[in-house]
Amino acid sequence: MMFTIRPFSRPLLLAPLALTLLSAGCRTSSPGSTPQPTPPEDSTISSGPIPQPSKPTAKPSSGPLAANNELPADRRALLVENGKERWVDAAAAEEQGYTLVDLSDDWTPFIFAEHSGPDGQPLHNRYRRVFVGLANDQLDEDGQPLPPGAKNYLELYGIPPSFSVLRARFLQDESHPCHDDNSQAALESIETVAYLPPDRMRGEDLKVARLRAELERARRKAKVSSLEELAAADEGSAAKLKLVQKREADILAVSTVETRLACEGFLDAKSGHKKGLFDDALRNAIKRFQQKHMIYESHFLRKGTVET
Repeated sequence: MMFTIRPFSRPLLLAPLALTLLSAGCRTSSPGSTPQPTPPEDSTISSGPIPQPSKPTAKPSSGPLAANNELPADRRALLVENGKERWVDAAAAEEQGYTLVDLSDDWTPFIFAEHSGPDGQPLHNRYRRVFVGLANDQLDEDGQPLPPGAKNYLELYGIPPSFSVLRARFLQDESHPCHDDNSQAALESIETVAYLPPDRMRGEDLKVARLRAELERARRKAKVSSLEELAAADEGSAAKLKLVQKREADILAVSTVETRLACEGFLDAKSGHKKGLFDDALRNAIKRFQQKHMIYESHFLRKGTVET
């Protein structure tokens, strides 16, 4: 089978034999509007072996499936045949046995699609507007406009992003990468970061500072060159050093996470986050990161989130 894609209004075309799924580059459109399609670049995904003809099929210059770039957006579909693309008349393609596949930004599941009653009158579905707005990063769950730069990550809740949103994500990740070797090393040194409420953080830091001072005194008394050497000779010192190193690793990891979440746009000055604190602002940022990557870990820095 072969698909022809109509990126905006109605579905793609399916012909019988090998399966080729294509994704079109789409421009963002407001809910309810009719976007203008952009021909896809090189975006073919195969499923199963695809028979290859000995010679490429030329674009028909006549007939019902002749290439026609002058058709209006609501009448054309993109036919991809033997790796060659052309815009054709959607109605003619259906008559030739193709099936239209909808990749438009205003696609919804069938239950929210626009239907007509027995009398031919359109049946209004008030949630359709919200669903389309959520999928296009334009509205929140109440149907209100999203703040500038805000994103919806709702795959977990059955609302996939539109192709325009996916394209924007890829371009942003490519042009503004947030990964670096230093952050990887800091995060690989820990498995989880223990959650400490902000009101306990100061007390915990004082406790760790006291333990480190005790270890330094013990090291000098034992006349050894490092705390690790002290810990190897004394179980009590080993337990104290483990607590100190865990807390210091956590502090470095939290600092790294703050930088990473800020780079990805989940944490900014408006959030009210106080650097170094595992406060509500940081937890909310972690929650949004987890939601984007479909991680279930209760808004904490546990293994799955740290590895991701």
